[in-house]
Amino acid sequence: MYEMFIPEIVSFIKSVDEELAAKVRSCFVKFYMSYHTVDKYNRPLHYLVLEDFTCREGNFNFRDAPELVAERLGVIHGSFLAWQRSKHPGLTPAEMLEKYPFLTECYTAETGDLNEGFFIWQTLAVDKIIRVDEEFAAAPDKLAVLEKLGRLVKLCPHLARLRHETQKPRQQFFCPTLADVHGGNIAMSESEKDILFFDFDIIRISSPLIDFHHFTAGSLRCSPHDKPAIVNNLLMIYIDSFLSTCHALNCDVKKSELLDEYKLTHNWYTITSYFVPLLTLEIQGVSNEDEEKFFKEIINLDVDTESDKIREIVANIGNPVKVYKENVLKFLRSVEPEQLDKLEKQVIELKLNVSA
Repeated sequence: MYEMFIPEIVSFIKSVDEELAAKVRSCFVKFYMSYHTVDKYNRPLHYLVLEDFTCREGNFNFRDAPELVAERLGVIHGSFLAWQRSKHPGLTPAEMLEKYPFLTECYTAETGDLNEGFFIWQTLAVDKIIRVDEEFAAAPDKLAVLEKLGRLVKLCPHLARLRHETQKPRQQFFCPTLADVHGGNIAMSESEKDILFFDFDIIRISSPLIDFHHFTAGSLRCSPHDKPAIVNNLLMIYIDSFLSTCHALNCDVKKSELLDEYKLTHNWYTITSYFVPLLTLEIQGVSNEDEEKFFKEIINLDVDTESDKIREIVANIGNPVKVYKENVLKFLRSVEPEQLDKLEKQVIELKLNVSA
């Protein structure tokens, strides 16, 4: 992606503002030394060697300056949007995809089906794991959590499609985006004054706010109570950076447009906040095949008559499932009923659209 795309945008910015062009260029890994090996499942691994930079392994604490990520995302997106509107005014998303075939949409029919299955069997399994958990049985918020989980079970067959609908580029507001913005794909200098973005395998065109939601949903390590205020602060930093960048490049964008985009794409935040805990086992080193076998075995058991068997299966996997359960419970306790209302409303609208 880098060779095919970033130089063209940087060249455009340089014709207007050389200092801004250097800032945008400095956000991306142009080249790096890479060592290749394989993990225990014989999957290839690539190690980046970045002098004076450190990856944050997926999460940003307060000391890791997530504000800098929000500010640089604003610079990148503002630059990308200004380039698109200046060099390709009036182009539709389909025409952009035709002109730049390496751009993509996040979910094709094939990946949509895969993700739909992932959401369904993971959610059905976690429902049973939580219901037989003896510690959770005594939790004071048990009924509230189970109520939200029950709604999620009904929603899970639609979550992949909702993500797809949310990230679809709309003619009114779209530009190239980085697609997979999380702490594992961001390196920060030891001085915490510079960052680098990398991993552009699935760069796409969509609303730029998708990148912002992706980062804040999956890469902020903070309590559910504190998170709304933290995200709102990051949003203001992002918007200010976006608008000042667009202004420098003679691109007219209003704050109200970005706030509208934030609301229109908020489903991405909700679904990704749930999606991230589901990846716990993979992060803990359980292979995809073992994970699917493990969950489907649980799905086939009855909570009322085979609860001991479910507990035995969970115990055999050990700590990864403990972390998995805790992460999902954290999501269920943090998600607001209004967010589920919004997802349910969109499912109804999608069904009406299909029948029409």
